[in-house]
Amino acid sequence: MYVRALVLTVAVAVVLMAPSAMAEVLLLADFDDLPIDEPVGTSGAAAGEPVSVDPAITAIVRGTPLATPALEIRDNDDFSAGYARFQLLGDVEVSAGLLAIDADLYFVEFEGYTIAVREAFSSASSFANVDFSEWGDVSLSDAAGALGPVGDYETGRVTRLRLLFDLDAGTYDVFLDGQVVVAGRAHGVTGTGIGAVLVGTIHDPDLAGTFLVDDLRVATVETGCLTSATALCLSGERFLVTADYRTGDGTSGAAQAVALTADSGYFWFFGQDNLEVVVKVLDGCAVNQRYWVFAAGMTNVEVSLRVEDTATGQLFAHSTSLGEPFAPLQATAAFATCP
Repeated sequence: MYVRALVLTVAVAVVLMAPSAMAEVLLLADFDDLPIDEPVGTSGAAAGEPVSVDPAITAIVRGTPLATPALEIRDNDDFSAGYARFQLLGDVEVSAGLLAIDADLYFVEFEGYTIAVREAFSSASSFANVDFSEWGDVSLSDAAGALGPVGDYETGRVTRLRLLFDLDAGTYDVFLDGQVVVAGRAHGVTGTGIGAVLVGTIHDPDLAGTFLVDDLRVATVETGCLTSATALCLSGERFLVTADYRTGDGTSGAAQAVALTADSGYFWFFGQDNLEVVVKVLDGCAVNQRYWVFAAGMTNVEVSLRVEDTATGQLFAHSTSLGEPFAPLQATAAFATCP
């Protein structure tokens, strides 16, 4: 990783010129340790906070309706767009390698919301704008133009957004709830890197809505898979598999991982002798040019299963609701990333 650091002024970004071999988290805003029902601070990425909040919105940490604290964005001004601006840790700009931006979004009502990706200290370069409209559709725009609608969203449930940037190629992919809705789109930005994520409302005189954002995370994508107490590395140690759970009394956490074979493993939640979810990832490239994800559960708590192809950064996600049995999953088209 080559770093250019200029210290002539505090408003100058550090530029990451190459990706690190390991994943580097550059922003993690989960709001878990911030005061509930209070306006969010503006101390920056080190505190898991934005650096600024436009007066057109209010940004307040709420304890509900999500299982963990989240940031509520409410439109205060029907005539202006407004954003909470999150800079990356150390005010870096990432200009090379793979960069993943993840967020959990909860929409209270259908109105006009946006997640925007910009350079540090400016909004001149539009790497991506993901807009959620009052009609329930999702559209996309960037420096190269506009595209949409590319999907839709619902109120009253979490929508998981991932933007995966290949900054060497100048392209990005968009995932909604683990499914690719846009692949390999050229963003059209040159000469600068990604340094900020803006979360807010669009400019529309008729709209005034509320949504919540949680677990906003920006990280470089590691070039390999690392097994841990909560992560499996399957199918040639290429696919990183993790799971989270939540119970009816609000207890939640990361599932504990146990490897079985090179392609399979299982997760437990409450005790190591109480197996909850078994999963395997298979190389089906010779059959249908896809990697397959199979899973089965012996639980009815809420489960979020995530499988990431660490060679490409692409993500497959599968969730079950609280009280719903974990039905068998046979996703034979999960990853179009052969070989």
